[in-house]
Amino acid sequence: MLKRAITGALFLIVLVTSILYSPYTLGLIFFVVLIIGNSEFNRMIISPERQPELFWGGVLTKLTYLLPLAYFLQLIEGKWIFLLVVILLLVPIIELFRNLPNPMVNISYTILPAIYLAMPLVLINGIAWSNGNYNPNLVLGMFIIIWVYDTGAYLFGRTFGKHKLFERISPKKTWEGAIGGGITALLVGVFVLARYIPELTILQWTIASLLIVIFGTFGDLSESLLKRSSGVKDSGNILPGHGGILDRFDSALSAAGIFWIYLQFI
Repeated sequence: MLKRAITGALFLIVLVTSILYSPYTLGLIFFVVLIIGNSEFNRMIISPERQPELFWGGVLTKLTYLLPLAYFLQLIEGKWIFLLVVILLLVPIIELFRNLPNPMVNISYTILPAIYLAMPLVLINGIAWSNGNYNPNLVLGMFIIIWVYDTGAYLFGRTFGKHKLFERISPKKTWEGAIGGGITALLVGVFVLARYIPELTILQWTIASLLIVIFGTFGDLSESLLKRSSGVKDSGNILPGHGGILDRFDSALSAAGIFWIYLQFI
């Protein structure tokens, strides 16, 4: 428990500092998350039946993050993002020459990290640039909701949990934990974030909190599904007491996309 607490505290300090300090540290910290997460992801998906193109998949994944990030930072024009299409077209062409079984599976798992990891992580940067100017407060607000929900779900689940939320995938999660954590996160969004991060109104934070909680929960379950199908307990061990990077960012990977979309419509 002590190791878990120390790791968690250091993790929060580094992440919050990186988010708030500058757009470059925000971009850098999530690029590091991407690199480590991609490595963890590759270890889970490799099997005799699945042989993705790790090199080209890695290139596609990194560029899916870096090119839009460079656009957000006004380092390149938007047209350069379309270079991703070239690499995307190369993946099935390269598979022609590999002469391996299950080529469609290989192609799918080559592309998947770019979709599952890089796109959500670059959209976290997009949230900070959602109004055309850099403002990291909304990114911090999203993570606060996720952290409050996770903590509330754990405490309510341990105290009141009886009914399994999705036993086939995650036998420890309960409806009581999910509902209790969701209510806690909603209250924080309405009474804390709406006051100290006034970029969104009370109503907008209410809707945002609900979306982040719902999609964050499905993101957590989706990563549990991936781990279960790969036969592993944790995605990695880089964070003592917490598992891997994917274990810490599974909720954010799903919540970031829906939060960014929501911000475009308000």
